[in-house]
Amino acid sequence: TDSVLIVDDVVRTGETQRALINLVQKCKAEVTGIYTLVAIGDDFERKLNLPPRCKFEAVIRIVPERIKPVEFRRNRAIVSSVTI
Repeated sequence: TDSVLIVDDVVRTGETQRALINLVQKCKAEVTGIYTLVAIGDDFERKLNLPPRCKFEAVIRIVPERIKPVEFRRNRAIVSSVTI
């Protein structure tokens, strides 16, 4: 059985990754991991329903509740901090 590592830039809803997992399984291969640069929130974890022995790793995890809104003023943007 072939082993597959899925690499993606951003995970938010998990729909793309779930579709990739299904595609890999249809090809009779095994998903051994999902690696992403940014994971936003944690709602995707339930949707992914990872196969056994499949690991999920994210370089950066962003919790949306901790992001402060950006305030735009004329000719400049005031960017609030993001807690990671």
